[in-house]
Amino acid sequence: MLYWKGENEMRNFASWIWTVMASCILLAGCSAGNKAQAGTASSPQQDQKAQEDKELQAWGRGERWIRTESTDKMDGHKSVLFVALAIDAKIDPDTPQGLNVSCNHDVSVYLATGAAQDGVRMKLDDAAPTHEKWLADRRTLGPMSYAASKETLRRLMKAQTVKLEFTPIGGVPVVETFKMSNLKELVDKDQQYCRL
Repeated sequence: MLYWKGENEMRNFASWIWTVMASCILLAGCSAGNKAQAGTASSPQQDQKAQEDKELQAWGRGERWIRTESTDKMDGHKSVLFVALAIDAKIDPDTPQGLNVSCNHDVSVYLATGAAQDGVRMKLDDAAPTHEKWLADRRTLGPMSYAASKETLRRLMKAQTVKLEFTPIGGVPVVETFKMSNLKELVDKDQQYCRL
């Protein structure tokens, strides 16, 4: 499938996110206690760190998208990845999760699902659900082409909330809800990578 980033890369990313979230939650609690005890003004670096911690916590609750950037070790080109967790997602560090937008040479939208059947139903805000022709590989579902991914991303950027229904192999349909809160803002800032 065009969207596969590699099983090890996805596992490493999921483990990294898990570690960062746990660290931020612990540090946010500790730094808040220290600030109250010290009674001193914070520095710009502390304020920036506190803001980053808040954004990671919001991401963990499914309220915000996060952005990561990587550089290809062979040719040096940069890629960005935007990830949103479903509202009330149960985080499993061994299973990549979430709705992903990858931008490098082209745009890929994919849903990390584990083994699933082809196709999803998508509901944008209050619109009627539509059947989408998304292809499954061993761990993800995504639109059938880069052009379809770009069109899907345009639709996502206009929405406030998106529901995606997929069916795991041998399972019952699952509906995940994602907030599109800051997706448009992030993609607009990265037009050099996300060419729509």
